[in-house]
Amino acid sequence: MTSPPALLLRTLPTMVFCLTLTGAADAVASTGPVVGWGDNTYGKATPPDTVNGISGTATDIAVGSWHSCASQAGTGNVVCWGDDDDGQATPPAAVNGVSGTAADIAAGGWHSCAIQAGTGDVVCWGWDISGQATPPDAVNGVSGTATHIAAGLIHTLAIVAVPEPTAWLGQTAGLALLCALHHSRTRRRRVRT
Repeated sequence: MTSPPALLLRTLPTMVFCLTLTGAADAVASTGPVVGWGDNTYGKATPPDTVNGISGTATDIAVGSWHSCASQAGTGNVVCWGDDDDGQATPPAAVNGVSGTAADIAAGGWHSCAIQAGTGDVVCWGWDISGQATPPDAVNGVSGTATHIAAGLIHTLAIVAVPEPTAWLGQTAGLALLCALHHSRTRRRRVRT
């Protein structure tokens, strides 16, 4: 009988703590064809050729109530399929490859969101009855950006990007001061079980 895998504790730069199973992070960063099964109402479990291995693969997937989305490997373009009654399966130009691509994706009940690659701006589309598809200034590029996104039935969450350490020069009574911010570095530590 084998013992369960050891857990890793990670301190992320955003000061968020999470537990992951050893090897789980490797699966997230993989590339391959998307395969779907189960209830296929609206075709939500039938990925298009652009991500199912016929003409392309994916690096990320997200599943909503009646639609699904993937980030195409090699391009980062967001591709969605399934129910599109509220526009949730029609990614905007900012993330579909026309004027930008995605670094992270999420699918909610009848809305979808992505973090635009290179900018960190959150872009959402689809049903917006509770404001779930209207990102606040803290993550839409006005006053901040995001590093990860998740969507629920009628709500959305994002981890706000924390600025990298910076240094600046200030003067107090003619004395130049060099100041720097300390920034937590990612560390891995084995937790004994």
